[in-house]
Amino acid sequence: MAEGRLIERITDILDQTVVLDPPQKKLVALYVMNSYVYEKFDFCPLLCITAPTKACGKSTLAEVMGILVHKPQMTVNATPAVLFRLIERDKPCLIADETDTWSTLAKQELSYILNGGFSRQNATVLRCIQSGDDIRAYNVYCPKVVVGIGDFLTNTTKSRSLFVSMKRKKASDTIHRLRDVQPMAEQLKEDLIHWAEGYQPTLTLHKTDREGDKLEAIKTIALEQVLDISDIDFSGRNDEEDPDDDERLIKGILEVSEGKEFTTVSEITVALNQDERWEDANHGRGGT
Repeated sequence: MAEGRLIERITDILDQTVVLDPPQKKLVALYVMNSYVYEKFDFCPLLCITAPTKACGKSTLAEVMGILVHKPQMTVNATPAVLFRLIERDKPCLIADETDTWSTLAKQELSYILNGGFSRQNATVLRCIQSGDDIRAYNVYCPKVVVGIGDFLTNTTKSRSLFVSMKRKKASDTIHRLRDVQPMAEQLKEDLIHWAEGYQPTLTLHKTDREGDKLEAIKTIALEQVLDISDIDFSGRNDEEDPDDDERLIKGILEVSEGKEFTTVSEITVALNQDERWEDANHGRGGT
């Protein structure tokens, strides 16, 4: 039955379109499924797609999620005022790209939407309408995917978030264009909608803190789908420090030339390319 292979089918599309470690593919697949049934749960975590530098595939993953999630609403420059009205009206899965480039004031306003929209019971923001005295409460409870470079979220928002950390594509990695998987995605979405129509959570998880709240839906769906998630790091830590390109290059040169009084550029290049730690340099093409 097609509905019994939903996780596998989502992962298959991710395999073809983005470069991610298997545990993070599972996490993205579970978040896609949650976008169809999030209203059945008390909490809806954010999904933060981040990377240390540009050209790591963040926007590509956001676009792939845009063809998989329920009611996608993608934006790179919508104002917070637009967003809380949009969420109230359409109840979409919000996908906000380039969030790290927003102004400080916009980020502060955005944090109200992100933090307030975590709990179904408390997902309201109050705003004055036009220039009068009328006040309206906007419900901002919905799935939200935020995309950006580096560490751009507040600690409060982080505590409500799940994290996918991207790395640069290597020359050996093969991916397809979105149009190549579009027919698969369209059929998959129909099956996800059919699955969601009769969905009711069948498991009750013990929750003791914010960490338990944000994992409620993800862990429930995983258990129901008989998916092993023991290899997923939900902490959001990035233990592998990934410096910028200049810093990375200088560190590599110092390492391969240690103890030498004289060397050449070609010798340095060969040495770097023979070290697997630097094999993804130059977008996976190696040093030249």
